[in-house]
Order: sequence, then C-alpha cells, then structure tokens
Amino acid sequence: MKFPCEIIGAEYLPLLRKRVAHLLKNQGLSQTQIAEMIGVSQPIVSGYLKEQLTESTTLLNEVVKTVAEQATAHLIAKRYDAAIEVVCNRCKALRNQGPICTLHKEALPWISSISAPCTSCLTKQVVSQEADERFEILQQFKSMVSLLTSRRGILPFIPEIGMQIAYVGSEDNNPEDVISLPGRIVRVKNSAKIVSDPEYGASITLPSLLLWFRSNVDPSVNGVVALRNIPFVQKWVARQGWKFIVTNEFDLRTDEILREILHREDRGKIRLISDQGGIGLEAIAYLFFTELDTLFDLVEALELNSE
Repeated sequence: MKFPCEIIGAEYLPLLRKRVAHLLKNQGLSQTQIAEMIGVSQPIVSGYLKEQLTESTTLLNEVVKTVAEQATAHLIAKRYDAAIEVVCNRCKALRNQGPICTLHKEALPWISSISAPCTSCLTKQVVSQEADERFEILQQFKSMVSLLTSRRGILPFIPEIGMQIAYVGSEDNNPEDVISLPGRIVRVKNSAKIVSDPEYGASITLPSLLLWFRSNVDPSVNGVVALRNIPFVQKWVARQGWKFIVTNEFDLRTDEILREILHREDRGKIRLISDQGGIGLEAIAYLFFTELDTLFDLVEALELNSE
C-alpha cells in the first residue's frame, strides 16, 4: 500500500531540501551549518550542492522554488515555526484535491472508490472542511465544462492545441489552488471532448497568468480561458463595454506584454488579450472572466449570430 506521504517524501521533500541547501549556501552558511538547519548529515548536504538545480517548469518544481525561497528566508531569520508552517501548508495544498491526489490514484486505483472528496490524509476537521469546499468548487467547474462542451457554439473557439480554462474559487494565490484541465478541451470531428477531468494544480502557465491578472489588473477576475482567436471574440468583448489589447507572439514576449498592460490607464477594464500568434505559434485569445456563466454567454452569442 502506497501513501500520499511516500509521494511527498520521494518527490517533493528531496527537491525542497536540495534547493534550500543551495539558497543557504548563497547566504554564506557552511555545509555543517546547513546540515544542522535542514536536519540531514553534512555528506548529504555536500551531495545536494554538487548537483545542479533543475529549472524544470513542472508544477511541483515551481511550487518547490517558491516554498524554498520562503522557508530559507524564515530559517535565516530564525523563524523556525514559520518555516515549518510554509512547507506543511503547501504540502497540504498538493494533497488537497491536487497533483498528489492524482499520483496517489494512479498508484492505487481503488482509491477512486472512496466516497468523494477523499480527505483520509487530511486529519484536522478544519482541513477536511476546506477539502469539502474545494471539492464543491471542483464539481461546479466540472459541471460547467461538461455543459459547455455540449454546446455546438464552442467548436469555433477551440484552438488546434486545445482549449484550456483556469479558475480559482477563493482568495488563494498559488498555482496549485487553481483548477484547470490537464488534457484540455479538444475538437473530435463535430464535437468537443474533455481529454481528462479538471483538477487543482493541473498546469502552471495559464493559472500563473490568471493570478498575475488578479493581482495587478482586477481582483474580481476568477478565471481565464484560452480560445482560438477569431474576430467575433473582440467584437463580443467590445459590446460588453470591456477593453482588449492586440499582441503578437505572446508566448515568447509574455513579460514584456504584461509590463505594457501595467502602464495602461484603462487596464482595469481589460478583459481580453488578443494574440495574433507568430511563426509556429497559434493565434490565441485569452479571455478573463469573473463568473463561469461568461463562457456560456460568449458561446450563446456566437450561436445566435450564426443563425
């Protein structure tokens, strides 16, 4: 029998300790001091420091980078309780309807037979209540996506690479707290199909864009969808009284374009980044929304316009 903590122990914690060791070395600590601080032997620290830090863009590695920076700052300041708290809180998020849950179900398929939401590894009552809330939001999102894919109006909006949606139903500000689609929505002949069920922490790129938008443009925004960039999207956004910006090669120039948005006086009204793509890059429209119903309104408008 394999437990979630084994997955955490085999993947999350080794990456975290190695990165913290490198960060502490950069702060001038000796290998012996680092070993005492993170609770391993000096030879293990030596091994960590001989290895290069990977810059993989997987969700787990992105989480580790953030947690390591926060934990290191607490350790340097001797705020040991805060260091433990930040590590454990992020571990909990990974296990709370997130990536670790998915890996656990792959290792032990019978876990899927447990009445949802599975909170077996979340022992405190308050944590279980939080899991119930996250599960409810996840179910609402699943229902919305299922209904959305049943509408014929969605087909023209599906990019060649598939449609991705990211949604956050709380004030959380971490990618692993954002719901998205691991396999996207794809077009199969004359219908839309969901490749795999949505889950928390399923991707990085679109959730990170959503969280940036919430923090820097409009805190009322809860979701973003990556659509095929067709002229109808711009027209519909304009009819709602919102603003949009036209870009190109957004995937390659993301930071530059986001800085430009920050300097716009009307940025609070922006709801669409209409990217024209580039060589090898598909034209994608990034539509930000506050409520899931916005997507239905867009699809319905296209259906009515087509009649």
